[in-house]
Amino acid sequence: MMKRLGKQFVFDVKREVLRNQSFLFFSVLMPAGFYLLFTKVMISGTKSEMRGFAMSYMGSMIVYSGLISAFFGITALMMRDRKTGYLTRLSLSPTGLLPYYVSIGLLFVLINFAAFAVIGLLAVVLNGVNLTFLQWAWIVVIGLIGQVPLLIIGTMLSHLKREETLSVASNLLTFPMAIISGLWWPLSMLPRWVQAIGQLMPTYMTNHLLTAVMTNGKINGSDVIGLLAWILVALAAVAIQIQMEKRWQHESNFA
Repeated sequence: MMKRLGKQFVFDVKREVLRNQSFLFFSVLMPAGFYLLFTKVMISGTKSEMRGFAMSYMGSMIVYSGLISAFFGITALMMRDRKTGYLTRLSLSPTGLLPYYVSIGLLFVLINFAAFAVIGLLAVVLNGVNLTFLQWAWIVVIGLIGQVPLLIIGTMLSHLKREETLSVASNLLTFPMAIISGLWWPLSMLPRWVQAIGQLMPTYMTNHLLTAVMTNGKINGSDVIGLLAWILVALAAVAIQIQMEKRWQHESNFA
């Protein structure tokens, strides 16, 4: 099992990291570019104000990088594997699909670590952000936990039949969610009814928790409960989707 997982992980890293530079650009370098653009070019203020903004916007871009990875990376990869019959072949192997799903999860953890590292390095070197080791550790933990519901939703999107439909769905989810969650600009700039919706998003909850950690603020228990609720609801939705697909396949076989 472990040997099969190791081979699967090496294969996934080669095809999605080493041979897919465009994905690395969008999931790692583009959020880092946004971070530099807003903290060094478009925003001005006193030194203390700029340092505080650089810290909070670092959290926003960490969440945004995870959003792109989930809704553009994992969806496209799993749809491609499903359409080419790769998942079907793996399901017939002695180990089944478990090594594949574990490998995909580890792969996106690795990509998220890379995004965290690049954005964090820019924040420290160029903007003077100074955090303790414990704060950095909590940033990684919260960032990864906040990624879970997004990855589950991305897995559901990968079951769409057409690539065009997937592209539209990914765009309709990613950019509106980034806006209403306050990742690109402060949530206070939006209408109150939009703010109310945005505060229910897992991206907002993750960013809010990251801000609390970076500023030594109080952790909001509702954000933690909200993220856990998102994970449970997303898992339930995946289970329902799988059962419905099995039912449709069974009915089509007897049609």
